[in-house]
Formats: sequence, C-alpha cells, structure tokens
Amino acid sequence: MFASTDSEQSLRAWNNTSEMDGGLGGVHVPLISDCNHKVSREYGVLIEEEGVAQRALFIIDPKGIIRNVAINDAEVGRNVDETLRILDALAFKDAFGEGCPADWKKGDAGLKTAEVTRVEGPVELKKSWSEWARPKLTRAISGTSQRSVGALSLNRLSQGFNTPAPPSPSLISPTSNAFQLAAEKNLEAAMANTSVGVAN
Repeated sequence: MFASTDSEQSLRAWNNTSEMDGGLGGVHVPLISDCNHKVSREYGVLIEEEGVAQRALFIIDPKGIIRNVAINDAEVGRNVDETLRILDALAFKDAFGEGCPADWKKGDAGLKTAEVTRVEGPVELKKSWSEWARPKLTRAISGTSQRSVGALSLNRLSQGFNTPAPPSPSLISPTSNAFQLAAEKNLEAAMANTSVGVAN
C-alpha cells in the first residue's frame, strides 16, 4: 500500500492522471491519505516542521514483522528492481532457511550459515596476541616493503609520537641500520607492553 500526507482528493487525481502526464495511470494499489500525520509519525518518517513524510519503504511480512526499511533523500528516487530483489531474498530465506549473500538474485544459491559456521574437531588458538602479531609487525617494519621512509618517521620513533616534526626531512632507506635498530627496539617495547617510542 502507499501512504502519503497528501489529501484523498489529491491522491485520487494523481491516480487518475496518465503516466505520460506524470500520474500513476490507475494503479491497483491502496492509496492512503495520512493528512493527520498519524501513520508517518508512528513509523518515524514525518518531517514535523514541513508536515510531509520522507521517502520511505517498509517491507512487512504476513506476521506483521518489519523485515526491511529504506529511507531515501527527498531528491533521490527508489529502485524497484532492488525492492523486488529484497522481497525475493526474504521469501527465499523464509522458504529454505538459508541466507542470501550480497547481490543475491532469484535463482542464485543461498548460504547455509549453520554449516558454514560449524567447526569440526578441536580449535587451536594462539597463546597470546603477541605471538600472532609479532611476525606481522616484524615484516611490516623490517624494511622488506622496499619503501623509503623520511627522517621524520625515524625521529618520531626515537623521540616518541607526540614530538613536533623536524622542518625538512631527508629520505633514508628502511633497510638502513639506523632505521632497523630504532624499529626493533620499538617492536620489543610493544611486545613487552611498554611504551612505544623509547628507542635511542
């Protein structure tokens, strides 16, 4: 059904006007006049100061449960194909109990989420965050990325991150000994849960 803050007479005239002239051309959908703003206010889409409703779409299932809400900017139209896609996806989910991935379309396979999330056998977890993070952090700051790093970065590593930047940084290679020594000391400090930026 369609609800609008327009009057009953306005909606009737709109429906009786041909599509070529900007009307609905006689759609067979209930058109509801919400002149007292009760419906739009209860659904949370009324713009009080203007007395009009936002462009909103609510998909409500036969049990009266709202399954999807879309609210568009006043100058942005809605997409009928996307609405039909969502309706198909909701019907598919209700019929087969499977989820629908992004861009799912009618006829596509669903997601059997219960099977995807089931874990077979024992789960092996790392003992600590540092055991998981150390190899990644070591690779990130070891110089294997072949990027040049300014003296600004080196100075801030050695002095702490809250110090002002030097006026004109020169470039140094991340594979240089000076950079690696500072990076390794900061990595050790991070892994020991102490302050980063203490390398001298």
